[in-house]
Amino acid sequence: MYPTSKKHQNQILCSLLLIALIVLIPVISRADIQCYQCHGTSVSDYRPADAVSRNYSSGGFTGNHRSHMAAPANPITCRKCHNNQNYTSNHRNGFINLSSNINSSPLKGKYINGGSQITSKEQSTTPVLGTCADVNCHFETATPQWGTDLFTASTDCDKCHGTPPNGSDTSGLAGSHAKHAPYYPGTANCQKCHSNNTTFQHATSAGKRNLNISFAAAPNNGSGAYSGETNDYLPSQNNTFGSCTATYCHSPGNKNSPLFSAPNQTATWGGTLGCNGCHATAIGIQPGSHYQHVASTYGVPVKC
Repeated sequence: MYPTSKKHQNQILCSLLLIALIVLIPVISRADIQCYQCHGTSVSDYRPADAVSRNYSSGGFTGNHRSHMAAPANPITCRKCHNNQNYTSNHRNGFINLSSNINSSPLKGKYINGGSQITSKEQSTTPVLGTCADVNCHFETATPQWGTDLFTASTDCDKCHGTPPNGSDTSGLAGSHAKHAPYYPGTANCQKCHSNNTTFQHATSAGKRNLNISFAAAPNNGSGAYSGETNDYLPSQNNTFGSCTATYCHSPGNKNSPLFSAPNQTATWGGTLGCNGCHATAIGIQPGSHYQHVASTYGVPVKC
């Protein structure tokens, strides 16, 4: 039987609206709440706010989130360390979830707390924080405790890999770094063969991209090539070495702008070269009086 009065029609309409609101309000509430409204700062920056201790006003808590994520970030960014796929506001259950493989590291990156890996940690206003192990972004080196002082570029490069790599378990294979370091000492000279990294941004993709090799800086000024594998440089990987060709730093040194004579021998990374690896042999040194000064008939070479 249909309602016969306007009053009855309004009552039915109000009842239907009330039922719809009861059903939809929880869904609408979950959709409206965004990550930054609990532990970020604004719609333009989703990163959790770092603080010395839990700050209920700002949402901040102890950690190094802001140095590990570039602004503005988004929920997908958090998945590298947290298992937060398909999260809604009802994920707040008193526990912090962590990925079983931090940053999808080749060696399986782990969050260590209490001496073992954990993937879920109960929330606390006074948490005991852990460390990361075997993560690619720290060159598979054990990290300092989460929430401690930040690394500084470029004085803290050795906190992840050697400066230069020296062959230890977490340093990276030595190769020929030790032979080059006396000529080009310090991290500022890494750019002789690598891209000039003035921040730690390159670390997040270590092991997932090719090693950055570049001969753009002087003295090569763009000339030179490396033949080896460039995707196996983490300590847990094969570290197969190649050779350098067409570099000025291994040439005879007779630079005729813009060209120079090619190196006398191929320089294999991790190998050894004698004097004639770069210079010509004593008999072949030309021009000038080099031969008269270094020929074997004169005994030991004259040091000039």
